[in-house]
Amino acid sequence: MHENAGKVMTVLGLIDPKDLGKTLPHEHTTCNLQYYAEPSKDPEGAKYFKDHITLENLHFLHGNPYAIYENCICQDCDLIVRELQKYKNNGGGSICELGPLMKQEGADFVKDEKGNYKVVSDLKHWHDVVDISKRSGVHIISSIGLYLEMAHPDAVKEMTAEQLADSFIDVIRNGYGDTGIKPGIIGETGVGPVCTNEEIKALRAMGIAQRETGLGVNIHVEPYTYEYDFRILDTLEEVGCDLTRVVLSHREACLTNRNLTFDKAVDHYVGICDRGASVEFDTCGDNDEFYTDYATWDNPSDYDRAKAVHDLCMRGHAKRVFLSHDLAHRYLMTEFGGNGYSHVITTFRKLCMKYGVTDYDLDTIMIENPKRLLTIK
Repeated sequence: MHENAGKVMTVLGLIDPKDLGKTLPHEHTTCNLQYYAEPSKDPEGAKYFKDHITLENLHFLHGNPYAIYENCICQDCDLIVRELQKYKNNGGGSICELGPLMKQEGADFVKDEKGNYKVVSDLKHWHDVVDISKRSGVHIISSIGLYLEMAHPDAVKEMTAEQLADSFIDVIRNGYGDTGIKPGIIGETGVGPVCTNEEIKALRAMGIAQRETGLGVNIHVEPYTYEYDFRILDTLEEVGCDLTRVVLSHREACLTNRNLTFDKAVDHYVGICDRGASVEFDTCGDNDEFYTDYATWDNPSDYDRAKAVHDLCMRGHAKRVFLSHDLAHRYLMTEFGGNGYSHVITTFRKLCMKYGVTDYDLDTIMIENPKRLLTIK
């Protein structure tokens, strides 16, 4: 049994798992994606790059959310508070803030006087998240992880998986810097379109950290891939990670993969669930398709997501399904015409019921599954 077993760690401290309520397991609050920003290749759209988001240019973002610089910067705490208050008013209770350590945001690993690597990160971000949680009344669970190799701090290359794990465990037990803010989940750790040795090393570190702390793990799998899913699970299992504590993100993209039929995609999900791990559909409400130099997203419709949820429940895997939005851009907020944080627990829930998913299974997915994942073992 690990430290704080039976409790959930939020940015405001430990809480009882029953106090989580409906929980979104894969979200973002304040974030900075400016390194992804690039003008549209459409000459007409390119002129909007430095403009504010308006009704005139909003449609360009659905073809490329990085085409307007402002859309890549979401650090307005007042905006996030208002959006989360809408979520709370619709019955929401908690969210996971899955912001990984990224060199583009100033994250690094530095040696202390004893030669141990220590995490350096943007402490203002975590202070802002605390403020957002207090003002919105929504429980927020913070995270620790590494994104794709292109975002790894330079020091990662010289570190072993064990050294990385030790640095993560230090933050989990002692908090970020001197803030006292401790992660309650490990992730989202990234695997790119070509799984690299450095990403495998990061996965091993996450698995070790899970083994030693009892926290849950969320893995970012590049949305349009599925080939690495079982290699990821194998890598984690090799270091003693409990696969029942592991969630693979962005798996709804399998539904649009041209190498898989719908039924084959569901079979793939069942294979993941049979290993004890869970699948996450975390761009609910978003059916945009776009391709840039840095990212590719090919999202299915909510109808296909709902049908897949139904099929997984019918095959006995309701306890292995997670739902969220991965909200990280302004245009996804309700104040900019998006669905905001409430879509999963309102509109998408109704759609799932239309496809035959029961209230019991939906409560399992939206309440019990996140509670199980976030309760420290």
